[in-house]
Amino acid sequence: MKKIDQGIKHNELNKSTRSTMKTRIITAVIGLSIIIPFIFLGDWFYAALVAFLSVVSTIEIIRCLKVKRSVPYLIGLYLISILVSLIMVFWPFLLDLFKAATGEAWFHFYRYFSQLHISVLLIFIGFALLFLMVVFHSSFTARDASFLFTMLIVISLGLQSLLFLRCYPSFLHWGTNATAPFFNLYDSFEASLLIIYVLIATFMTDTGAYFFGLFFGKRKINERISPKKTYAGFVGGIITSFVFSAGFGLILSALNHPLLEGYLDLNRWYYIVILSILIPLFSTLGDFVFSSIKRFYDIKDYGNLLPGHGGILDRIDSLLFSLMISAIFVWIIANIGSELVFLL
Repeated sequence: MKKIDQGIKHNELNKSTRSTMKTRIITAVIGLSIIIPFIFLGDWFYAALVAFLSVVSTIEIIRCLKVKRSVPYLIGLYLISILVSLIMVFWPFLLDLFKAATGEAWFHFYRYFSQLHISVLLIFIGFALLFLMVVFHSSFTARDASFLFTMLIVISLGLQSLLFLRCYPSFLHWGTNATAPFFNLYDSFEASLLIIYVLIATFMTDTGAYFFGLFFGKRKINERISPKKTYAGFVGGIITSFVFSAGFGLILSALNHPLLEGYLDLNRWYYIVILSILIPLFSTLGDFVFSSIKRFYDIKDYGNLLPGHGGILDRIDSLLFSLMISAIFVWIIANIGSELVFLL
């Protein structure tokens, strides 16, 4: 009589899967070893990292478009898109420069990011320039312009949120004090905790979903958009993310190192719990959004800069949505009773 295995059956790893997993892990370790120093250094070093991500992400999203090759057209498209993207990402900084800020204001980059801000005028100009290209280039359609316009806003909002979450803790601590030391323990460690928390929550969502889906995934969520994503991976990603991110935030708060003093600390532990639930949900949404774009344009990866992962957008697709919901959440809880009504 044959014995029937009881319990949850898991999938087996083949040689190709193990090789891919090894490549992904090596790339992730190298990437983190490069990125983490920029996070801790903060200020203008961090701004340079975000500018790099903005440029590469914009290039990768343009590559999705199926248009005929024309050197003058491509140069114009890349230059306009990159310029619009960078201006939208760094708009709070540029806005203060336009207000004739003093020379001292250049000293600390975090002084410019006390809020999230996107210019309506800039959005209109970017929209007009992209559709102007529709008029002068036959293979660049209204659909291409609409897609590129939408994605530039999404990417820019996500990367501006990346700046905000790293700069806002420093802004609250130092305020407009231009004489604050450029390198200090607070700005290199304490102010980095919030963005590290969001990174942990997002990447643990991806990691949990990957391994739970790999070992236990059977039923697909939507094969048309993402052939490999399963319900087991979705649930596993949320659980994994919540355990690691909430644990990270609560433990550090208990050790007197809150994610954001006065707002995301032990006295307001429920905010940490709420955000730890929101991040994996929006992270998964971001993953599906960018996967649907790849399916629509029939591409495997956005780029090949990161072996085992693809391009920058393949790695930060879910992160962009995590950053946006986190930045909005932080801004709301920090302004309850003051500017919240105006914000909404």
